[in-house]
Amino acid sequence: MLLTLLAIALLQTVPDVIQALSTAQNVTILAPSNDAFARLMQRNPRSAELTRNPRLLTGVLQYHVLLGRIPASEFSATPKFPATLLNTPFANVTGGQRVQLTLVNNTAMVFSGYKQAANVVTADIAFSGGIIHIIDNVLTVPANPAQTAINTGLTSLAGALTTAVLADGVNGLTDITIFAPSNDAFEAIGSAVGTLSQQTLANILAYHVLANQIQFSTSMIAAGNPATFMTAQGQNITIRRENGALFVNSARVLVPDILTTNGVIHIIDK
Repeated sequence: MLLTLLAIALLQTVPDVIQALSTAQNVTILAPSNDAFARLMQRNPRSAELTRNPRLLTGVLQYHVLLGRIPASEFSATPKFPATLLNTPFANVTGGQRVQLTLVNNTAMVFSGYKQAANVVTADIAFSGGIIHIIDNVLTVPANPAQTAINTGLTSLAGALTTAVLADGVNGLTDITIFAPSNDAFEAIGSAVGTLSQQTLANILAYHVLANQIQFSTSMIAAGNPATFMTAQGQNITIRRENGALFVNSARVLVPDILTTNGVIHIIDK
């Protein structure tokens, strides 16, 4: 049986979604396996709340539907970031929230919120509206930047956003790219952060944000061709690729492409 009893119970609570999928054309559905639903319940018992929250469930299911037909043969070592059906109020990304599709060690993989990974275990099941890939985990809908910072261990950044009274403002922006200093990067400047005024700290943090432009690691710059981008603070940063590594000014990107409700975060080392 393709669907577990839990999956069937979930779908029965959102007949509008079932109707939309039954008539959808040119889509790719990332369908969690039976074991994926079981692991979701074991990992997070509160997942059962989905059966009582059709609005939330609709958002989760929409995030598993990609716009466009993407067969497994199009997964590659260079990540792709296709749009999904998920949009407002759960996402503030023009054209729909994204997932990351990548080929890792010859395995087709999908990365969702908090950089959570799912493997494609059965690919290219054809249906009238497109194709289905069965995956081994339920995708995680991206959270806002402040919550993502907390859940990915960027506690210093989360604290700085709170101190500068910027968390709500950053969360409310559309199509942003955040270059997020790691905890070690904050520790390297020691007590200096504590001496900064709220406005000065806000200006520094705004220098780490690109507004109204989502720049994924693969789209920002090609090798040997530095590019300049204007930040939300009003000054420019330079991005270059060198020996396979991506640099923002002198800071190296440690972890790229962490999806958020309104864009993407790249963790940097300075």
